[in-house]
Amino acid sequence: MALTRDLPPVPKITKRLVDSIAATDGKRTLLWDDELKGFGLLALPSGVKTYVANYRVGSRLQRQTIGRHGVLTPEQARDRARKILALVADGRDPVAEKRDAENARMTVATLADIYLEEGPAAKPNKKAASWWTDR
Repeated sequence: MALTRDLPPVPKITKRLVDSIAATDGKRTLLWDDELKGFGLLALPSGVKTYVANYRVGSRLQRQTIGRHGVLTPEQARDRARKILALVADGRDPVAEKRDAENARMTVATLADIYLEEGPAAKPNKKAASWWTDR
């Protein structure tokens, strides 16, 4: 049993069409826009409908979530998809860039390590017992 049901491309994803689409048989439903290649709608069995952009980086297929239907109109989602696909046409990978940005964020543990390494030089009057407690 397939987990996703792909519908044939439609001329244009519109609000009326999105409102009429529903996931059936407990399967996710993907609807693709024929006007903008790579732009689609993912309908989940829970009733949530999300706009997506598909693109290829080398031989790998990537899917970026654009946003939920209701928060975005089909026109707003299509504009965002155009921007994402334009980045891909310029040789960039928006999904990889987002992943790298999230991995580059400083964590509290990293900040605490920096504080404990550089702190004694910055605060020479702090007692050794206080540094021990901080560790």
